[in-house]
Amino acid sequence: AALYKAVKATYNEELNLVWLKPFGFENKSVGPDGVAAEAAPVVRKDTLKKFPALARLINKLGGRIDAASISNLETAAKGGDSKKVAREFLRQNRLI
Repeated sequence: AALYKAVKATYNEELNLVWLKPFGFENKSVGPDGVAAEAAPVVRKDTLKKFPALARLINKLGGRIDAASISNLETAAKGGDSKKVAREFLRQNRLI
């Protein structure tokens, strides 16, 4: 938790990025030496100012997306239209 807070603060102060709440699952394949890595969305501050409801909408993904889903979405997006892939996922999960 301390590492998460330190990295979050660095992203916020130095890179103008905001880390939102983690999605609620750990991806053990990402971290070094078996250390689990939490998936958390990162958004530019100016984007959040332009779209204030975006953080709330992204946070709704918590509990609805896991490492396998992200992997499947990445694979589908590589072969086609990433916007269409994302839109379909959001519709299937009744987020739009």
